Amino acid sequence: MATRPSRSSLSGRRCQGALPAASVTNCQDVPCSLSVQTSRFLALNLQGATLLLSLHLASACETYPWDPETSYGADGAVEEEPGPELDAGPDEDGADADLGGPDAGSAPLEWGTPELIEQQHAGNAQFARIAVDGAGNAIAIWEQRNGTTPSSRYDLWANRYELGVGWGTEELIENENLGNASRPELVMDDAGNATAVWQQYDGTRNNLWSNRYLVATGWGTPELVEANTSDAYSPQIGIDGSGNVIVVWSSDGNIYANRYLVASGWGTQERIDESGAASNPHVAVDGAGNAAAVWEQTGTIVDFTIYNDIASNHYVAGDGWQRAELLESSDDHAGTSRVAMDASGNAIATY
Repeated sequence: MATRPSRSSLSGRRCQGALPAASVTNCQDVPCSLSVQTSRFLALNLQGATLLLSLHLASACETYPWDPETSYGADGAVEEEPGPELDAGPDEDGADADLGGPDAGSAPLEWGTPELIEQQHAGNAQFARIAVDGAGNAIAIWEQRNGTTPSSRYDLWANRYELGVGWGTEELIENENLGNASRPELVMDDAGNATAVWQQYDGTRNNLWSNRYLVATGWGTPELVEANTSDAYSPQIGIDGSGNVIVVWSSDGNIYANRYLVASGWGTQERIDESGAASNPHVAVDGAGNAAAVWEQTGTIVDFTIYNDIASNHYVAGDGWQRAELLESSDDHAGTSRVAMDASGNAIATY
């Protein structure tokens, strides 16, 4: 039996062609970069190329068809984690309107050889995020421990994949050395410019930071996104068709938002909730710059038990944030809210 490694590492694998019917991976005991035991993120570019970024432990992989009706594979194994987050994906027949399905004439899915995209072997790499531009170039970011002791700090790293060239050399994109950088999020415009946000401890509290990658100049200097005196947690980010960004986060039981404009930089933070202890926000932005945010907040009290409700607010381009409203209020717990928007600004929320 193979020996498991002392740390998790970060690898990239790229495929060109149509996505087949969904599959799930059963992992045993030899190296493989597809794993249901760890985080997986798929990003789809506009030409149908798929880039898979996976944090993985050493494991042997056996792939078998996924049955959406039973949530079991052919050998009876159960998927242990939710599947990848997709910008677009196959329907029930395995077909995809934008990327092409496994119909006659479509190219087969061909994975390349996995390659390590980070060389910082001191500590574990985790919480990877990836974004792809319109030409198929990609950026990956992740947090990684800079040592092997419990007191070792987590730093934030990035690497860029250039179509036709491959992965570059990883870069440190933050310089706060007092505490951990964690919970990174990343968006990229069609031209390849990217914005990363994350929370980082300064010895007293968690602050919310950002850094920008410009195709012409590379990564810039980290900037604070907020000015609260309480901890900032759980940043989420969205981008419009012009490259402008909206980020939301929670702080001291409230939900805040800030907007980055390509022409002028970060604006002033705004509180976008109105009542109740709020947490775990999520945001979606359409091409015109309109946005919808959802979050959990304390609501109904039944028999001395406090239940979480789901609340929302929306941003209208040119007008700003509107009034917060409840999406649901029931005698039960609601959580894990997510929202998506279409090109016309219509939103769908799940929880």
